[in-house]
Amino acid sequence: MHHALTLPDTFGASLRFLRKRAQLTQDELGRAVGYSREQIARLENGSRLPDLAVVAALFVPALLPDRDRALTEQFLALAGRTRREVQLTVTRTRETQIELVQTTVVAPKPRFAPPAPLLPLIGRQADVAELIARLRTARLITLIGAPGIGKTRLALAVGHAAQAAFADGAALVSLAEAQTAADIPYAVLQALALTPAAGQSPADGLRDALRPRQLLLILDNCEHLLDGATLFADWLAHAPDLRLLCTSRVPLDLYGEHEWPLAPLAVPDLAEPPDLARWGQLPALQLLAARASAADPAFALTDDNLLPLASLCVAPVSYTHLTLPTSDLV
Repeated sequence: MHHALTLPDTFGASLRFLRKRAQLTQDELGRAVGYSREQIARLENGSRLPDLAVVAALFVPALLPDRDRALTEQFLALAGRTRREVQLTVTRTRETQIELVQTTVVAPKPRFAPPAPLLPLIGRQADVAELIARLRTARLITLIGAPGIGKTRLALAVGHAAQAAFADGAALVSLAEAQTAADIPYAVLQALALTPAAGQSPADGLRDALRPRQLLLILDNCEHLLDGATLFADWLAHAPDLRLLCTSRVPLDLYGEHEWPLAPLAVPDLAEPPDLARWGQLPALQLLAARASAADPAFALTDDNLLPLASLCVAPVSYTHLTLPTSDLV
């Protein structure tokens, strides 16, 4: 007589059971689903919560290639229950015990903040003030400019300055690694540490998560995902208190978009006699001097190096290479 297989009563134990049943090591399962061995171990010992979308899309095919419906339903149900009801007690010392208990589906909304820039903003203070003022009425602003011109760095400065005006703060989402429009919801969910409900698609889960929030969402590197920009319009339609600040090399071509072309920093006029006091106050030369000082603490702007460095700032090709080639954080 055939008896239906029943999984252990916790997600971690069930994951371990199914992994061993599939004759996979933690390393092998990790490679199959894009996790490290340590992440698999933490899922199995209960110190990491499962991501329902990832469990359904990657873990189930790897652990249940036969697509056993009963086991699949049990496994996903355990993952959902684990996200709803988790109790973890950590004893750090004999005197201190920390107990974290999550017993309901509804959790307090976190307040978001963009990462703190490592370098000061140079020459864009007026842009920051004007963009903050524009965000009071504009719900979608796109910073447009060439690579390396400072779009990301300006967007971070605006996010930091404006986050107090939003109940849920401001968050940065890099879309540089997204390959297609379908990757956008995953990138945003990961950046906001959100997980869709059981049976909910990432796109629907993200829309529901954004709906009640008063949030400034900074979407960086949008130029290669223009076909996915319709998602932005969908979020704005469903979330009345959401604001989007995007960076792109080209406009997103969305209804209601406010374009903000970003010009290069002010440079010296080489037709004028070199003037250390005056040229040294120009943003482009200040930026170059700041980067040089970071590489060589002994560096100083002098009458001797003033003209060669000013020429670097003015040269159109050279200017774009004064910043880090893999980053827009200038």
